[in-house]
Parts: sequence; structure tokens; C-alpha cells
Amino acid sequence: MNEVKGKRVYDYLRVLLEFETEGKSVVKTLEIARRFSLHPSTVTEMLKKLSKKKYIEYVPYRGVKLTEKGKNVAKTILRKHRLLEIFLVKVFGYDMDEACNEAASFDFLLSDKLTDKICSFLNHPEVCPHGRPVFKNAKCCHSKAGIIKKSIE
Repeated sequence: MNEVKGKRVYDYLRVLLEFETEGKSVVKTLEIARRFSLHPSTVTEMLKKLSKKKYIEYVPYRGVKLTEKGKNVAKTILRKHRLLEIFLVKVFGYDMDEACNEAASFDFLLSDKLTDKICSFLNHPEVCPHGRPVFKNAKCCHSKAGIIKKSIE
């Protein structure tokens, strides 16, 4: 994931994954511009950059959709974001909206190692405070499945 840099890049990928989970696999530039409160030409510039890096498939005047590569990066970022939300709510008593805003300011900076430590500390949660799924990392979350299996046997 080191080849992707910058909060804005992560924000675009995250938003495109959110559109996709809402059932919209192809998203128009104008819809993205509205979500970010930006001019469509600004969005188009970023989409061209993301397309060059193979994170999205972009067809001018048609729309954009995530590639598998882009989807994987977006899921990683959303995992970090949602784990941070849970951590801030449970450990520091933030309300959901405060936790979301706070997490958005630094979720993209977390290392995978710290993210896995937070996930383990929280006992591998299934959903964030908003009820959205926390994407799993097989390296981190496999131990939970093992614990559950052992306790059943």
C-alpha cells in the first residue's frame, strides 16, 4: 500500500467503496463532486490520477468504478477508520460522530501493525459504532476464528 500517498487519494477510494456498498458500482463524476463539495473538474483531475495508478476504471462522461487493487486499498483504509471509531468510543467515550471525525483525521496514517494491535485489543469487532462492517485482515483475525473453534470443541 506504500505506493498510494495522501489523505485525498484515500478519501476518494473510500467514498467509491461506500458508493459500491450502497449498490452503485459505477459512479458519475458529479456524484463524487457533490459528496466532497468540489467542482467536477477537480474531481476529474483526481480520477485521472487514480486511473493511471490502476485503482479505478474511469471512462469520461460515463463514470468510474474501483478495480480490485483500488477496492483492496479502500477496504484497508475503511478497516482502519472503523477500528479507530470503535477504539475512540469504547476507550475514550467519544460519541459516534466525534469518533468518525477524529478517525478521519488520521486513519490513513496508521500502520498495518498498529491497526492489527487495535483490532486484537478490541477482540476483533464485527461492526463499527454506525453498524457498518469492519473488514477483516486474515493475518490478524484468523486467531479469533481459532479461539471460537476451540471453545466449541
